[in-house]
Amino acid sequence: MALRVLVVFGGPSSEHEVSRMSAQGVGASLAQAGCDVVYAEVDRDGRWRSGGEYLDPFGAGRPGVDVVFPLIHGPFGEDGSLQGLLEWCGVPYVGSDVVGSAVAIDKAVMKTVLSAAGLPAVRWCLVHRHELADGREVLERCEALGDYPRFVKPARLGSSVAVSKVRSDAELLAALASAARYDERVLVEEGVRARELECAILGGRPPRASAVGEIRHRREFYDYTAKYDAGAGTRLDIPARVEEGVAAQVRALAVAAFEACAARDLARVDFFLTDDGRLLVNEINTLPGFTPYSMYPLLWQASGMSPAELALALVQAAAARGPRPRREADAGEGGTSARPEAAR
Repeated sequence: MALRVLVVFGGPSSEHEVSRMSAQGVGASLAQAGCDVVYAEVDRDGRWRSGGEYLDPFGAGRPGVDVVFPLIHGPFGEDGSLQGLLEWCGVPYVGSDVVGSAVAIDKAVMKTVLSAAGLPAVRWCLVHRHELADGREVLERCEALGDYPRFVKPARLGSSVAVSKVRSDAELLAALASAARYDERVLVEEGVRARELECAILGGRPPRASAVGEIRHRREFYDYTAKYDAGAGTRLDIPARVEEGVAAQVRALAVAAFEACAARDLARVDFFLTDDGRLLVNEINTLPGFTPYSMYPLLWQASGMSPAELALALVQAAAARGPRPRREADAGEGGTSARPEAAR
């Protein structure tokens, strides 16, 4: 019997339209793989719609589907909020659980975890919105990052929304104020001259790493336009033109980052290969895009797995794992209940 999959997309964040594009890609792939696909769009005000009608898909405790494929990028969909709701409702879902999602969405928490795991990264510091009242103190703290340029980004957004490249103290303070409109926590990172490499992870025991890809763009940095505008001239080289030793190191570090952040099922890990030969982990994304320009499905396609095969593997893994058990002591292999029937 075909799996019935609920694809949830939209949401209140600035990545609403990216989420819509991802849902179209995943839904088409699942349909091609023989799944029964149902869509639910979450409006910016939090209401759910399906087929043009507002609904409460969890009003009866759980929806009439086998698996949920969450594709709400950013806050409320990628940060553990939706994952927590699905666990309360006892519904299997694709992707990282509450912990893995929460760790990866917050770039400061993520980088702290990666550092504790001994993974190399650029220098960075965290600035809170309330600290911007004393610009001089913020500037002094950021001096430890070295010379300009630097990058400023909201800690809990993706798709390069509100990310700025700055070259002076004045630009830094202006960029911090702009990013703080989106998030109370803002990251400042040192700028490095580097190539941008990416690797996709498919969860399992052990996790599998894809071929390595490289992003080549014509803009100041890999911003929202470079990612999603077909006319921006961005080129994706898959596989990346790097030595096999470098590619092997990327794949090993990608798996290490995936495991350190307690990710599950899927992730894309981004790297810098600096001009002086250092390989640095930039970020891990536990809900990567599935648009026609997204690296995650393209990397797996280059590794021999079609988009339909990839989407099916993800929902089959979630279905086999089942919902989170109500008591951890009851969890058997794959997360299913090990209690005898008489005890239920």
